[in-house]
Amino acid sequence: MKKCLYLHIGMGKTGTTALQDFFWDNRKLLANCDINYPKYGVVANAHHLISPHIPPWLKDTWDFKAVSDWAPELAKSSQQRILLSSELIAWAEAGAVRHFCAEASQWFDIKVVLYLRRPDNIIMASYSQQIKAGPQRRRIDQIYTEQIDRFDYLKILAPWADSVGRENIIVRPYERQQFHGDDIRRDFMYHVFDVDLDARFTLSTIDSN
Repeated sequence: MKKCLYLHIGMGKTGTTALQDFFWDNRKLLANCDINYPKYGVVANAHHLISPHIPPWLKDTWDFKAVSDWAPELAKSSQQRILLSSELIAWAEAGAVRHFCAEASQWFDIKVVLYLRRPDNIIMASYSQQIKAGPQRRRIDQIYTEQIDRFDYLKILAPWADSVGRENIIVRPYERQQFHGDDIRRDFMYHVFDVDLDARFTLSTIDSN
């Protein structure tokens, strides 16, 4: 019987860093819940090195791994559920998604987890972060026009649905008023793994960004 691979693919600006920090800080407790958040392929608490999407500026900087490099070992995990998280994955092209899923499905049953946020809110959040980080000379209306087409969520999800089946895609809204327990970490664990977090789990109050 195959283990289940849960791919948390983002998106960016939907609490991914907070989730990844939570997963990393609570790896032992997750293991007790039959969930393996592995060390393999990790950069900054996220599994960026297993991403089928390789940004050009990182291609020669990071050592990205093929599915054959990690799947056989993770399939031997003591836990039945394997959780991998990287917001890079959401930007993989359709061909890369299908190839990735075809290879990984030899070892695992696959479920895909994605948080969706209003595109205008994502663009504004990115713009605000860039302003804080340094000078931002472009106007927000220019950036909005350039980026809005990137957030065609049906197009992003289509190759995943074709590869693993719509029933294996878990989509959650990035809206605080809809979070289980008023917290995205509680929301993820409850809706993905049917786990209600108790006092044993570490929930950092530090802003991950």
